[in-house]
Amino acid sequence: MIPAGQAENFERIALLARRNVSARGCGNIRELAEMLAETIGHPVSDDVIIELLSSDDGFELLDSEDGWFWYRHAEFSSRNRLVNTIKRALAASPQLRLGELRDAVRRIHRMAGFAPPTAVLRELCTKLDFLHVNADQVERIDSALNWTQILGPTETAIITVMKKFGPVIPRVEFMRYCADAGMNENTFTVYSTYSPVLWRPAPGLYAIVGSAIPVGTIEMIREQRINRSPSKLESGWTPDGRVYASWKISPSNLASGIVNIPSGFKSYLQGEFALSDRNGKGVGSVKITETTCWNLRRFFRHSGADNGDVLLMIFSLPDRHCISVVGGLEIAQSIEIGEFPVRGDDSPSDTEPDLDEA
Repeated sequence: MIPAGQAENFERIALLARRNVSARGCGNIRELAEMLAETIGHPVSDDVIIELLSSDDGFELLDSEDGWFWYRHAEFSSRNRLVNTIKRALAASPQLRLGELRDAVRRIHRMAGFAPPTAVLRELCTKLDFLHVNADQVERIDSALNWTQILGPTETAIITVMKKFGPVIPRVEFMRYCADAGMNENTFTVYSTYSPVLWRPAPGLYAIVGSAIPVGTIEMIREQRINRSPSKLESGWTPDGRVYASWKISPSNLASGIVNIPSGFKSYLQGEFALSDRNGKGVGSVKITETTCWNLRRFFRHSGADNGDVLLMIFSLPDRHCISVVGGLEIAQSIEIGEFPVRGDDSPSDTEPDLDEA
């Protein structure tokens, strides 16, 4: 029952919540509170929002401490992008670690780099009837779905190529094998960038998500990454003149919403920059004073950032704008090898509409 005098707020909050879950499969109460405050001009407490949404059909908290929620009936709808991405990843690999599954979710273009924190993803997975959760592993239930019908024709072709020539294939060879299978270059670029059935164990190398990497390849990857510090990642200039920098996210970063800008860019990066995710959705702004970049907590919630994730920020100096993405270590290395989509306008609409259309 909607509390007395709250009907108007309920409609606003319910609409924001449904849009949030429709776009990402789950939502966050604190992010809703910030969005609502911008709309109505005054703050609304988390408790009031939870009380109001509890009257909405299917609303269920996934994490009461940090305010993550979803709509349980969305599990049975083809419109839950997060659940459908989980299905696609498990169709490619029957068993995945939660970290691997998070990375698969973040690859989807329309998720804009978002994946829920690991604990939240685990809780959501426990509520799905087509998989088992065991510690940090998820495993599909073969009898629950017709798994051979989950993937569309392009991803099915990718899996066929991977199984024939993998388990790890360099990008040039991978493109050639896919072309031989009838795939054009644009389709290859879209799927190699955004498909949840793939992962990149190192820059320029591709494998099926969750697949084991041969020992020799692991050594090769380690040699490629030798002398890399996990907390001092990539930074520099993009070919079109933007500044980029990346960080491995720590608990203190999450709590404070602060990262330290490389000192070499201090003279370029000062003041306020409008902030958006890689799809262009605005997420407030960041402010930089000396080498301190702050006001990132809202973006961390928006992207589902967790301890150990990598943050990449790309600053456009003339228009005072920053694109930010949270991902794995490959995000930090992607610009230098030309694989990171620094704009969203050349990215696909959903290319598997039966499974990723919302």
